[in-house]
Amino acid sequence: MINRIFCVGNGESRKKLNLQNLQNKGVVYGCNAVYRDFSPDALIAVDRGIMHEIYRSGYSAHNICYFRDWTRVPGGEGFHMLLTQGMDNISENKRGKASQFVMHGAEQDGLIRDGEGKKKCWISWIHGDDKIQDIKSEYDSMDAGPISVAIAAAQQPEEVFLVGHDLESGKTINNIYKGTKNYFPVDFPQVFAGNWINNLSKIFSQNSQTTFYRVSSSKNIVEEWKDNTNVGYITLDELDKLLDN
Repeated sequence: MINRIFCVGNGESRKKLNLQNLQNKGVVYGCNAVYRDFSPDALIAVDRGIMHEIYRSGYSAHNICYFRDWTRVPGGEGFHMLLTQGMDNISENKRGKASQFVMHGAEQDGLIRDGEGKKKCWISWIHGDDKIQDIKSEYDSMDAGPISVAIAAAQQPEEVFLVGHDLESGKTINNIYKGTKNYFPVDFPQVFAGNWINNLSKIFSQNSQTTFYRVSSSKNIVEEWKDNTNVGYITLDELDKLLDN
């Protein structure tokens, strides 16, 4: 049984936290672009652009990743051309000798202002083996952060610490990687946190054997979680002291 799992979100509250300090104290799950700075024990990504970015970087060849709908398709040239018909904005890596590819499309590209409103397509040709695992369909309504907590809870650990799951923000988006590739720009309005809050509440309720701690700069109580008796709150300073013991 795993004693402790850290689920690392990308809220700005964790900016000063040295993520390396977490690895000696438990298992670490991270989300999306955290791989640019740190290699967690498992990386969870669901947004189309960031999944393809992670794969093309070579990260998933050596590190466990959980992706949504990462379906490999036979790469016949005619089939490839048929799939991309009518696409205005195609992001594709080099094919080389690859015989399979993964494709995701969208009616409009919500993460990159250049080309917004056009049909968008990401194609990654598959080269060699990788450590990508499929995200369960029961998590289809969830974003990467709650999914990381659900995957962690399924291991039945004693404790799960939610680090950088800020939920609230000011007038603009709260994310360490805002303004970078495959992320919203820095002036993008705050993102509605209701879905995250509700999904996490369900995860807490379904996993009463685990104690969940929300780590933040202050012990802000989430009102919607008041009935979740297995949820606690600690500050970043308190987490530092815990890690020192």
